[in-house]
Amino acid sequence: MKSITYLFLFVITFIWSADLKAIQEEASPESYVAWTIKQNLDSLNDQAAYNLVKDHFIQLKLLNFDGKWAAPQLEAIGDELLPRGISTADFNNMVDLMATNAEKNPYLHQFMLEANKADLTEFYDKVKRDGPKVFPELIAYAMTLNALTKSMRDDVTVLKATMQVWGKASASINIFNTGGFMYWVKYQSVKSPLKKAIQAIETGKVDPDYCRNYLPLNILEATLIDWLMGNNGNAKAGWVLANSRPGGPENKVIGSGPASLSPDGQAVLLHMPFPKEWADLYSVWNLGFVSHLEDFPYWMVKLLIPQVSGYQSVPEEYMHNRVLALYSQLQFELFRRSEGDTVIADWKHENLTKCFNDSNAKSAKQYKDLLTSARTI
Repeated sequence: MKSITYLFLFVITFIWSADLKAIQEEASPESYVAWTIKQNLDSLNDQAAYNLVKDHFIQLKLLNFDGKWAAPQLEAIGDELLPRGISTADFNNMVDLMATNAEKNPYLHQFMLEANKADLTEFYDKVKRDGPKVFPELIAYAMTLNALTKSMRDDVTVLKATMQVWGKASASINIFNTGGFMYWVKYQSVKSPLKKAIQAIETGKVDPDYCRNYLPLNILEATLIDWLMGNNGNAKAGWVLANSRPGGPENKVIGSGPASLSPDGQAVLLHMPFPKEWADLYSVWNLGFVSHLEDFPYWMVKLLIPQVSGYQSVPEEYMHNRVLALYSQLQFELFRRSEGDTVIADWKHENLTKCFNDSNAKSAKQYKDLLTSARTI
């Protein structure tokens, strides 16, 4: 199974039209969805692509309408965040990278294969109707979020400057009233580990049990919601993840152990039991969790952008990048709601969430069996 999102829609979009049946049968679900999304970008020109990305930086309060960045640290990397040469080819490349990384996640791939057999006709109709409007906006957001996440990961001063900008911009917003209780809980729960990560990066010293208790608690919050909504399969995946904690003594058999800093000192590494498989399961579990939201594509994007989904060579860094992207997503959502922006399209569908629920229950068992087999060695 793998990563999904509106983009991942790419997960879902596959099967709109009988005209594309031959392509669909020959391609993987991931590449077919990517192909479908790119068809909806055909009418986009390079200037429009640039403007869409620029608009997202403005919406995030990091760039003003005159093109001035909100902090010197952002100004210094402005050409990296918003290259003048952004083109539709870059949008297509973003889609392909997301699809490629998704295909590397066996749990996500399993979901996509099973979703292909489910009754999602109503969902596909929505995607076909709204795709030309949704996908250009969504991929522009993916471009924005990916560039910002990479910059915050590569330089802690950029992360600190961005947090300061957002702190000032959101000071007058009642977060609880604007986002609701669960949004408030998530917003508060992300800031604490980020501050500790910054401290570790700046001092060069990381608590070996960093997030050992905090991360499971955070997962269990979402797991409880899944259970209350009747999504017991997804809740099982959350329970397995929460009980597979980072930290503790080193275990070379399963790859778990104390937290550490990345070789360049700019990221905190969490050593989960079987780090790559844990990240695979977490990714598809969270995709399933957000699928009940009407604007789920934007919540899925944070998991599918290359900076987050390209964890295969260093899965221990997965959560660091994922938290950075989530923090940005929470700010995006806060500003969007406070300004009265409406959801561009409502694609939530009960059968889609059920597909995640059923498939993720199987994936949770597969990961749990992997842990059990390791204990017998």
